[in-house]
Amino acid sequence: MRARKRMQQRHHSVKGRIVGLLSGVLTFGMAAGLYPGGGTAAILNVQAAEAISEPSVTDYATREQLMDEKIFQPNGYGKANNIGKLVFGKNSDGKAQEWYILGQDYFLGSNTLIFAASPIKTGVQFHSTSANYPNGIHANYYFDSNLDKLLANMAGDTQFFSTKEQELLRETKIEAESGTPKRKLYALSGSYTTNKDIILAGDYNDIKISIATYCSDSGTGEFWLRSATDIQGTAEEMAQRVLVVNPSQERIEGDKLVTEQLDVRPAANLNLSNVLFASSYDGSNINNRDGMILRLDGKSKDIGTVTYNPRTNKVTVERGNVSGNVRLVVQYGKNANERGIFDQTVYIGGNKTWTGSEIFGNVNISEDDWSKCKIWLEIKEDGMFYAVEATEDTNPTTIDSIVAKIDKPEAGKLLSTSVDAGDHVTAELTWMDNNQTVPTDKKAEYYPACYTAHITFTPAGGYKFSNSTEIQINDVNGTSVPIDGKITVETPFFSSKDKLISITVPASITVANGTAYKDMNLPAQVDIVTEGDTVDKADVSWNTSSPVSGTYDPAVLTEQTVTLQGTVTCPVNIDANGVELTTSITITISAAEGSHTVEAPIADPKAGTYTENQTVTLKSATEGAVIYYTTNGVEPSSTAGTKYTGPITAAGMKGQSVEMNIKAIAVKDGMQDSTVMTYTYTINLPAETPEIKAPVITSQPEDVTVKAGETATFTVEATGTDLTYQWERDTGKGFEIWGGKNGKMASFTTGVLSKGCDGYQYRCIVSNDAGFVTSRSATLTVEDDTTPPSETTHIITATAGENGSISPSGSVEVKEGADQTFTITADEGYEIENLKVDGSEVSAASSYTFNNVTEAHRIEATFKQKVTNPDPGQPENPDPGKPEDPNPAEKPKPEVKKDETPASSQAPLHEHSFNWVTVQTASAMQDGLEELRCSCGIVKERSVVPASQAYVNELYQNLSKALAEGEVSFDSGRIYTISDYLIRKLQERADVTTTITFEYNQDKYRMMIPAGVDYSELLEDEDYFYGYFYFAKKVGARVESL
Repeated sequence: MRARKRMQQRHHSVKGRIVGLLSGVLTFGMAAGLYPGGGTAAILNVQAAEAISEPSVTDYATREQLMDEKIFQPNGYGKANNIGKLVFGKNSDGKAQEWYILGQDYFLGSNTLIFAASPIKTGVQFHSTSANYPNGIHANYYFDSNLDKLLANMAGDTQFFSTKEQELLRETKIEAESGTPKRKLYALSGSYTTNKDIILAGDYNDIKISIATYCSDSGTGEFWLRSATDIQGTAEEMAQRVLVVNPSQERIEGDKLVTEQLDVRPAANLNLSNVLFASSYDGSNINNRDGMILRLDGKSKDIGTVTYNPRTNKVTVERGNVSGNVRLVVQYGKNANERGIFDQTVYIGGNKTWTGSEIFGNVNISEDDWSKCKIWLEIKEDGMFYAVEATEDTNPTTIDSIVAKIDKPEAGKLLSTSVDAGDHVTAELTWMDNNQTVPTDKKAEYYPACYTAHITFTPAGGYKFSNSTEIQINDVNGTSVPIDGKITVETPFFSSKDKLISITVPASITVANGTAYKDMNLPAQVDIVTEGDTVDKADVSWNTSSPVSGTYDPAVLTEQTVTLQGTVTCPVNIDANGVELTTSITITISAAEGSHTVEAPIADPKAGTYTENQTVTLKSATEGAVIYYTTNGVEPSSTAGTKYTGPITAAGMKGQSVEMNIKAIAVKDGMQDSTVMTYTYTINLPAETPEIKAPVITSQPEDVTVKAGETATFTVEATGTDLTYQWERDTGKGFEIWGGKNGKMASFTTGVLSKGCDGYQYRCIVSNDAGFVTSRSATLTVEDDTTPPSETTHIITATAGENGSISPSGSVEVKEGADQTFTITADEGYEIENLKVDGSEVSAASSYTFNNVTEAHRIEATFKQKVTNPDPGQPENPDPGKPEDPNPAEKPKPEVKKDETPASSQAPLHEHSFNWVTVQTASAMQDGLEELRCSCGIVKERSVVPASQAYVNELYQNLSKALAEGEVSFDSGRIYTISDYLIRKLQERADVTTTITFEYNQDKYRMMIPAGVDYSELLEDEDYFYGYFYFAKKVGARVESL
């Protein structure tokens, strides 16, 4: 507390010093631009829409710029950095004549060379006759020619140049064969043979002019040069012709006879010794920018004076005694090469002042921008403009007030080292603490620390403080008198307060039943967290009349819980920082002592694991208690759960483990509810074990005799549960697995046999979970085939799932064009579930016939258990909206449809007869197309036969027709997958070596599958298709890139 009091005493003493120093209070608003007493404020500039720049040299050029060889003078190629024009004199039509500015002619001192931008006169002969002069000089000699005399007369003719303009025309030495004649106006020279793109001007022809740059106006005609032709011709032509420029061709086009009439575009030299500058402002039209007009020095004309003050943003004019119209002109550049002009007439009768906003409108103007503006007074006499240029007012501008801002001390951070004092004022800042300078690397302490800002204000150059300068530093106002042109003030600032971060919720408390709030020893303070850790506790008051949640009734004997809200008082030296000044405390009132809690329910039998269903009873030792229970995991209460009224059955399922969780609570009015008890019963009922009958062979395979080129079928019959059949073959090296496990396929059909297979033996291993039994060996006899070659045959693969059979089964060979019927039989208690032909579902009938067999097919049957007590509301066909598929082995029967011709028509009825017609045969390389078409040409339906289907059929046929132990080569094109349908065929013809060529990602590959591969692992997968690379990896085939 002593430290805080000492700091406060320091603050009061420092504040007394600034009050004594800044005597008085500012009494006017500090709005920009509104300052009493005619002075200015430290903040002056007003932002606007645009910025200004120097005028372009083609809009305003000083005498020096008019002569500068880097600005207007053409280079060695006749081109200049800037193309500027002057308006000087008039042409023969009385209109203002424009001239190109070509810079200083080095030999003539203060001057600029000019060249006519348009004809000054048209229809002029070079000479009136093509005859030679009496002295024998040729007619194309320039000096004393009609053209030379015409230009000499123009230079002194007020029709073309005023008297003052004539004084500015100075003579130029013209290069000639003898001597150097002088001319004020002269035609330019050039050479057709040397450089037809350049013409020459100036003393000694040292200024080159590009015709394309300066003479490309297509609206003007050819004009004379003074040069005799240098185009080779007859002597007469060489004496009578002169070179001419054709602007439309941008070059010296050739020569003309001296008597022809052409345009005149001369050059001249202007004396600039009395010229101040040239401006594109013509004195009347501020939008005119055709060319610049010379301004002569007007000091001798008593026009007046003009000054500008960048600090006060004003222009002041003192008009002289000259008669005539005096105008103030301000010229400047704007964005996008625009020109800004302000002009005002200055009348007789005194001075006039204009502000920046009056001159520039919405253009942004700063102190530095004034130097970019061109300001002058001018008057027009004898057709010439005389000007007086503005000078800067260097008298200091008074600053009446300072508005300064300083960052207040912030605890934990370094003190600010700068002061924002506005424009035209600089400020130096030093911090003091108890009359000691605060080091720049010391961070401010927390409130109530107080620091004094020692500030010295200095005006910028061209400014000074008034003798009663009003000062505002943040929110402190005062008035001060400068000493040695500077103002020094001191003002104290308290440092920032420590910030509250959070309020810690007090711990819950537990009290005995019947305790009053005033006796609960509720905390009088709570813990708080601040940014600087300067305070860790704050006072708190509790609202016991309106708990946030819960109620407390001392008459209730059971446990009660209430939450009270507390209001926290933030310490005076801490900033609340937006933190809500509230907290809460939870109070638990214990249940009254004694037997006031209901006894928990007890379950019988005890929780545990049982192999039989259990009947569970619940009971509480408290008389009159009511039990509520749940079995879904929810906590029971008097309002949640089922009221217990009798035993609960914990039932299981055979072969499964079933768990039941019983949660129970006992309640009674006026007493504390019991604890919730949980009882878990696990019921494990044993599963029924079906009897597995061991396999018993009832019919052994028999020997088979066939002819070479035929197939042989071996059959075994056996009884038992869930039998599988594994056929083996002995080729003389012992029995080996052959064909994989075939489930219920008790028959095995070989591929096409050769005489080399004679003597092979076959047997079958029949097995299930109870064991296995091996059949006798059957011998294959292959005789030479002396009969003519057999007809083409196709293989139909017939398979049946569990609980049924299909006959015949396995690979059934059918002759081309023959019919083949299959019988499907379900086991007792089962029925046909699904019948698929070539992968498509058909009607689940007990038999199916392939008519007119022309290709390989596949038929599959699956079975399901019969429903003994079906739902009477369920239709027999689970999808009555799905029509039965037609037999896919044959095309749908032709549909006959009569034309619905109106009865009034006498045309005979036509009966459509639709038949499937092959438009394009499918192959492994391309899709096929079939159409359901009538003889009248109407197509009812089109069907694309995919190349993949042709690929399957072709490879299947090739494998079927392969000789025993033979080889098959096949190109599958861009198809690189194989189906289980073909894999089964490969398993059947495992004696064959197969080579497949294919394309993948535009690369060709060859896959070689050796004979004797076991495909059983793939056939046991649930997938129907495999990529070649995966397939090769699984079966050990080799893939090589071609």
